[in-house]
Amino acid sequence: VMGGVGSAHPPAISSVEDAAELVSMHPDTYSGSVVDESRERIVVYRFQESATDEQLLGSGLAVTFLQSPRSRTQLQAIRNSVIEFSSAQRGESSLVVVQILPTGYVRVELTGNLELAADKYTSAFGDSVVVAPARTLTSFAG
Repeated sequence: VMGGVGSAHPPAISSVEDAAELVSMHPDTYSGSVVDESRERIVVYRFQESATDEQLLGSGLAVTFLQSPRSRTQLQAIRNSVIEFSSAQRGESSLVVVQILPTGYVRVELTGNLELAADKYTSAFGDSVVVAPARTLTSFAG
């Protein structure tokens, strides 16, 4: 079990899952991580450097840091704004999914006039959003 915020001792990192949990405990520093359990490897998307970086690097795991344009805290605020913005939009498109990507962006999936909607969302949120058509679910008989 990892130590929580305010722990006297930093949490021990013995697996990539522990590393991912540690990253998630610092939303102002990191935007997220991607874990490759089969190779005990983690890619950490870092908004700013932190003392936690050394702890991750000293874990013995394969850790790669990539720069993120935004922190998870900023991404959560953008996601909330996207939801509010979409509820004010009428007609041309409908919001289906809003997803925070570990890379530092918010994915917005829409149905309807994607080109017009992409222009509106990009005008409102700049490059912090990635607009995409809503994925359709396919069922397979078998």
